[in-house]
Amino acid sequence: MKNYLLLSLSILLLLFGSTSLIAQLEWINFDQGNTILDMDQDGEDIWIASYGGAVRLNRTTKEKTIYQAWNSPMQIKSIQNVLVDEFGNRWFSSSEQGLMVFNSADEWILYDEYNGLALLDVDNLSPDFSGGVWFTARYPFELQYRVFHYNGVSFVDHPIATLQNNLGVREMDYTSTGAVWTNDSREIRKYNQVSIVKTYNYLFFDLDDSARFLHLTIDGNEDIWIYSLLNKSIYKLNEITGAWEVKFYVDGETPQDIFLDKNENLWIEVQYLEANTGFSRRKNYKFENEEWVEYLPSDFGQLIFSNGAATLFFIDNNNEGWLTQNVAGQAYPQLFRSTS
Repeated sequence: MKNYLLLSLSILLLLFGSTSLIAQLEWINFDQGNTILDMDQDGEDIWIASYGGAVRLNRTTKEKTIYQAWNSPMQIKSIQNVLVDEFGNRWFSSSEQGLMVFNSADEWILYDEYNGLALLDVDNLSPDFSGGVWFTARYPFELQYRVFHYNGVSFVDHPIATLQNNLGVREMDYTSTGAVWTNDSREIRKYNQVSIVKTYNYLFFDLDDSARFLHLTIDGNEDIWIYSLLNKSIYKLNEITGAWEVKFYVDGETPQDIFLDKNENLWIEVQYLEANTGFSRRKNYKFENEEWVEYLPSDFGQLIFSNGAATLFFIDNNNEGWLTQNVAGQAYPQLFRSTS
């Protein structure tokens, strides 16, 4: 599951208003890798995962510390996820080098085939609320992701959570009640760390076998939100009652992600074609009082670099927004902070 703090530009319009955003947008010099993949916060530090390694950026001083092979275990610069847990551990996943942690004592530990973890391609980091981490991983050149848990001492493979069919795991979410939710393209599963206790496949949702389930998210009530690529709809499943309903469908809009913000508000990001230009754009909806409230993207991001790709935001604990934009023809992504 993607870090739920990644939000699009439209969310900042809600937090700050478009006028103050334009007036008080601060450019941050970022020169590591051509893409920013994830962000998280640790006190005054913003941690950035990128194709150029990991970067620790102080919010106040703007001082950057770059972690690559010379000062960390990162022999491979491509870092997919960063997760800061409640114990001050900073977890990093790599597509080629396994799992790494920069612990609360500022000590690096690499978990790879020489240190307890034989699978090098790691994704979908989720805290276990005890100082460990749940994640998915796969062997090189394999398509199937498997479910693993690092409990602070050793790695535990959970094949029952993985091998229900030949499709592997697409996304995973771990909840504070100890449930592991996974999905592949055909079904959704609840795993209690011993056995699969619930399975919901495409037939349950009255879909045919061409259904594809993406973007699994579990909200604070442990209701399950899932996107079906077949009909471009978002479903909500109440596990207690077993009832489901289509909660979002708009003709011409394709959901790209479902995520929770820091206050457990549910958001979706959609892609659509702008009517007057024909350009592909993104916008957000926030689920409030059983209704979707639409937030249109600002023109401001396009005015910075008209040839830029879609922008994404990280909202930190200080309600300041961090914008990233990949720009055609430029070596590095643009990074901005809203200081409203």
